[in-house]
This record gives sequence, structure tokens and C-alpha cells, in this order.
Amino acid sequence: MADNSSVQSVERTFDIIENLSSAPQGLTLLELSSDVGLPKSTVHRLLSTLTGRGYITQDPESKKYLLTLKLFEVSSRSLAGFDILSAARPYLQHLSMITNEAVHLVVREGHEVVYIYKEDSSKNTVRMASHIGLHNPMYCTGVGKAIMAYLPRSEQEQIWKATEIIPYTVKTITDYELMLKELDHIKECGYAIDDEEHENDVCCAACPIFDYTNMPYAAISISAPRSRMDNDRMEHRIIPELLTATRRISGIMGCPEHS
Repeated sequence: MADNSSVQSVERTFDIIENLSSAPQGLTLLELSSDVGLPKSTVHRLLSTLTGRGYITQDPESKKYLLTLKLFEVSSRSLAGFDILSAARPYLQHLSMITNEAVHLVVREGHEVVYIYKEDSSKNTVRMASHIGLHNPMYCTGVGKAIMAYLPRSEQEQIWKATEIIPYTVKTITDYELMLKELDHIKECGYAIDDEEHENDVCCAACPIFDYTNMPYAAISISAPRSRMDNDRMEHRIIPELLTATRRISGIMGCPEHS
């Protein structure tokens, strides 16, 4: 196991990196020492190590220390191998197991959502008609509204204008002002409900997944016939589990609010 001094050195190293990341013009040794609250000798030793590893460089004229692109290269390799489905699958399977309902993972594609994973329950004989690769509008689906709610207002308007607004059921929201109120409510409470807005007798709850820029990247829903999605079950069982799962996946995705 690492001793306390080793752990402390790691923490101090990241303090330096994080301070430099906020100073694109660089910082002097004295400025860094003041910012991180460490003696100049300690900061200089850590800077020498980081410089030797190629993560930091020193401007020969200003003597300021700056981050290099090596951190970007390292993170890029990590992102290149990152697969949201791999990260989310254990949570999707868990949600399906504990709720005995269909669970979906979607990502945004333009003004629509595309279903990239579905986990059906083996205990319920009534199955959802959805399938992997299915495209659906955003305005009338729980997953679509969950993503749309966290986008800038101008982008919400663009999506609305680019979509053919069809009243799939009598509950479909087809008025833009009503949709804006719905999206504001979703953002306030953190989840979306599709109460038979896309298909009759199908109800679902959905929550967004945020990426490292804190933008909605994907969404997860739990869907079932309306008879199995009463308000009490939704409020005390379905929604809390969804919120927990999506927060954890968002943390894996690097969302600063969920890390």
C-alpha cells in the first residue's frame, strides 16, 4: 500500500495540474506556490517530474509553466476506447431485474433518438414493441423529452421546427408553448414521463445521461403497460432507481456534477 507521503504527492501533483488547466497563459513558480499553498521547493520538484514526463513545459522567456497536449492525448485515447453501452449495460440489466420491465438506452441523433439497447424482463409476457435501431421523435417520448429538456432554448426550438408534430395519441403534446412548460418541469424534477403520448396504453419514465461537458448525451427509460405504471410505483420505485442509475453512468462519462 502507498504511504501517506506518496498519496500526498499525488494530490499535490493534481493540484498543480488543475491550477495550470485554469491558466492558459501559464503560471510562474511563485504563482503556483501561492495558489496551491506549498513551498516553492516542493512545487519545483513536482514540476520537474511533470516536465520530465512531458505533461508540462516552461516558457524560456516568461519562465511560466504551461500544460502540454499530452494530457489531451491521454484522455483522447481513453475516450476513443470508451463505449457508453459497455458502461451502461450493468445498470440497464439491474434496472430490468429489479423492476421486471423493459429498459431502453437511447442516444440523440439530430432531432430524434435512436434506441441502441433494450433489456426485456423475462417475467412479464407483455413485451414492448420497441427494438434496437428504432428512431423516434423527441417531443413525444420520455427519453426524447429527457434529453431535450437540458438543451438550450434555441436548440429546443430548432428540434421542434425540424420535427413533424404528429398527435400519435390524444395525450400527445402538439403545442409548442405547452411543450416548453413540460421541458421546464422535466429539468426541474430531473426526469420525464411519457404518459401514453406516443403509444396508447404505454407509459414510461426516463432520465438523461450527461457527458463530460455536462450536456445530455443519452437517456434511459423504463417502459410498461399503463396498468403496471401507477403513480405510487413510479414515484417510489421506478424513478428513484432511474435517477440513481443515470447519475452513476453520468459520473462514468465524466460529468463534473456526477463524478
